Amino acid sequence: MFRICERTRHRWLRAARLAVARCHSTHRDSRWHCLHGMRRPCRRRRVLKLATLSVPTDTEKRVLVDMQTMSAEPIVSVRPWIRPEDMASEYLLHFTASDGMQIHGYITLPRSDGSGRPPPLLVIPHGGPHYVRDHWGFIPEPQLFASQGFAVLRVNFRGTVRAPELFRCAVGYAGVYDLTLMDNTGDMRFSGLAQGYIHPVVGEDPKALKSGSSVYNADKIQARVFLIHGKDDEHAPIKHADRLRDALTKVGRPPEWLTESKEAHGFGNEANRERMYERLLSFINRSLNLPDTVAAGAPAKAN
Repeated sequence: MFRICERTRHRWLRAARLAVARCHSTHRDSRWHCLHGMRRPCRRRRVLKLATLSVPTDTEKRVLVDMQTMSAEPIVSVRPWIRPEDMASEYLLHFTASDGMQIHGYITLPRSDGSGRPPPLLVIPHGGPHYVRDHWGFIPEPQLFASQGFAVLRVNFRGTVRAPELFRCAVGYAGVYDLTLMDNTGDMRFSGLAQGYIHPVVGEDPKALKSGSSVYNADKIQARVFLIHGKDDEHAPIKHADRLRDALTKVGRPPEWLTESKEAHGFGNEANRERMYERLLSFINRSLNLPDTVAAGAPAKAN
């Protein structure tokens, strides 16, 4: 039979955490990422759980947890070629906003170059507007930037940052830049569920939508901008990027531009991703007046 006892859910969750910690004891900064129940036919009501463990310095690992013996058996690693010893450390942080509210996030720090100078900082805001937040675990982009000498900050914020003068550059990747398009473009207009959520969360008042859209605030953007978009994006159609490019050009600050004809909401093709990251790193380095090869403090490339 397939059996699971809901009354002991807290017990097996605690046991699974302990089992996975034992299985993955080599990672001192490991955190529990998520747990999935897997019911299997077994004798004596033996219960096995399929767990996913993710830490910032290593990719996800699938382990099979025996809830009775509190032991875990590794099954597969998502990216076995990743070397944890080469990855940057990630730390949880908390800070108090100007109104007293506690906000938390994560910062990934590169290895020290010995100069004592703080590394340049990149801020990566998560997407939205619903059911999203940043999590603890392995994420390729912060590791990429940290390998080039950047510190990377990811914050679970309450809203859009409204201080563009604090930043030297900004990168828009498959972004939504005109909230007035949400009702009549993209795949969400075909979903009643999405519409029912977007309207109360984003709003319907035209003036409020424009005030929160980059397209209608292009004159306030002082930082250099790089826009990256897939032409087949149905979630955030490229019309958003086109409009922001036109608005920035109109105020005399045309953005750098990169599009791919066969990419959608985020680049999936490996060659396209490599080309995009090369352009992205070059843009950031030039905007911060750093060498165009690597950021200050990053390891030199092999010849």
